[in-house]
Amino acid sequence: MASYMEQAQGNTSGSARRSGVIPAALADKVRDEQVRVLYRNLLPVLGGNYLVSVLMAIAMRGLVDDIQLLIWTTSVYVLSTARIPLFLAYRRRDRHRQAHRRWGYYFVLSSFLSGVVWGAAGIAFFLPDNPFMLTLLTLVIMGMVAGSTSSLASYLPAHMAFILPCGLPLSVNYLLVDQPTFYILGILLVFYMAMNVVFSRTFQRTFIDSIVFRLENAELVADLTHEKEKAIEASATKSRFLASASHDLRQPLHALGLFVGAMEAHSTSAELHGLIDKTKASVHALEGLMDSLLDISKLDAGVVQPRMVDTPVGTLIENIRSEFTTLSEEKGIRFRARSSKFWTHTDPAMLERILRNLVSNAIRYTDAGCVLVGCRIRKDRLVIEVRDTGNGIPKEKQQDIFREFHQLENPERDRTKGLGLGLAIVDRLSQLLLHPVSVWSEPGHGSIFRIEVPRLPPREYVPTQEPAPSLNLLEGIHVLVVDDEVAIREGMQTLLGSWGCQVTLAESSKDACKQLRRMNWSPDVIIADFRLREGETGLAAIEAVRGMYDTIDGGVALEPIPAIVLTGETAAEQLKEVKASGFPLLHKPLRPARLRATLHRLVTV
Repeated sequence: MASYMEQAQGNTSGSARRSGVIPAALADKVRDEQVRVLYRNLLPVLGGNYLVSVLMAIAMRGLVDDIQLLIWTTSVYVLSTARIPLFLAYRRRDRHRQAHRRWGYYFVLSSFLSGVVWGAAGIAFFLPDNPFMLTLLTLVIMGMVAGSTSSLASYLPAHMAFILPCGLPLSVNYLLVDQPTFYILGILLVFYMAMNVVFSRTFQRTFIDSIVFRLENAELVADLTHEKEKAIEASATKSRFLASASHDLRQPLHALGLFVGAMEAHSTSAELHGLIDKTKASVHALEGLMDSLLDISKLDAGVVQPRMVDTPVGTLIENIRSEFTTLSEEKGIRFRARSSKFWTHTDPAMLERILRNLVSNAIRYTDAGCVLVGCRIRKDRLVIEVRDTGNGIPKEKQQDIFREFHQLENPERDRTKGLGLGLAIVDRLSQLLLHPVSVWSEPGHGSIFRIEVPRLPPREYVPTQEPAPSLNLLEGIHVLVVDDEVAIREGMQTLLGSWGCQVTLAESSKDACKQLRRMNWSPDVIIADFRLREGETGLAAIEAVRGMYDTIDGGVALEPIPAIVLTGETAAEQLKEVKASGFPLLHKPLRPARLRATLHRLVTV
């Protein structure tokens, strides 16, 4: 038996596995499953043995010797009953141990003994002169052979161990009778058993294949799950690294921007103005790169939510025309933007960002020809198209371009071409707005990017004019700056001082409270960096300072002091925490005009 159990574990090399052959790595698991199915079917088989043996005894009573009949029936019952403890012992086995050889051997042996007992009936109860009883005996024995095929075919050794001793004695008896009819019936019985063996072998192969496929699929799922977990961890590690690196890079860049802003306010000579303008341009370029990282982080964190309003599409296209006309002329290509009279329901800032990124990419990668922005009507939708005559994108790479940091034509990583985040931002914004983005492109024939938006009928548009913030409104206000970086504190003092603000600097909440108590005045605005030293956050610093003045003054509760949070963070958790606080959030590196506008809004509320 052992040799048969090993025969399917041979060579499985080659491009395809043969049916019924078990890979060596799965052999124990497959055999264990085969044996498990045998024991699972055992109790119904024993019930059939009890019932059929009783019916046989009743039918044969008076036709054969009673002692013989009693011995045979008792043998069936004793053997069947003895197999019940075997079944119970198998149920109580240690499932972690691979003991399929031993349990398979026990089952094959008990099947052989059962086959011997039933085969004995084919000898003891063979009555050639009683056609009715002979037919009944044949039907019972061959029925047992057929029944064993359904219950034992999953494991061929057990099936063979039963049907050979069960069916052969009756077949031999038929062949020994000197009558042609009996001889033919004997041959037919042998053929019938042979067909059952063939069917059993086919069934076992199919059964083994199903187990192997299931186990291989389970291993594949486990491998894929493991790889997915590794990929998630790698992505999280990348995000943590980018968040940390982004914060550390933003700090000196933020300080540089503050000093440049202060220098601009105090500049008097034209030559110095020129140097300041060039420095500002470099700072703004760096800010653009850092802002791309920030935008991706904010979108992934889910802290950006669209503000959907009815918007004139023509206004967005005109904004794009104004922004990129000069850039396209400098590069020597034509730029056309065809306006539209229709409106759409969208977040105008986000949709304009999508168009800006697409047009910027189109101009960047078009060396000759033109870039066109226009609209097409498609049922109740409006399709905004950005077409270019650039080099085009191979079909197999058209999905890759929406991945972070992926650039097709920038192997040297020229930073003037960005970080490769523009289309990744487009993809995320389009999903957020539910505005599908598609691309058509062929190498040498340019590209077409399409954005589908809802189409609303034309209407009159009256633009709103927002008054520009005045520097005079900031004159004399008290500003508390809490930041653990000396350079940033000094830069903020210089910049805010140039706007006429009175500035108090602190490196922590404890330091801020100490200075405010000593100076005996309350700030009009608090500006706090999100990440301070020793694990303290700017949110905690703001609350600590507010707590100093959260008392009753003349029986009236004081209004909370307005506050601004500055951050160089890009990690999702920190961005969500700041957003939940409700404080205005400004990202480093900070442009002075943005800070000034925010201060203006807070002091005029």
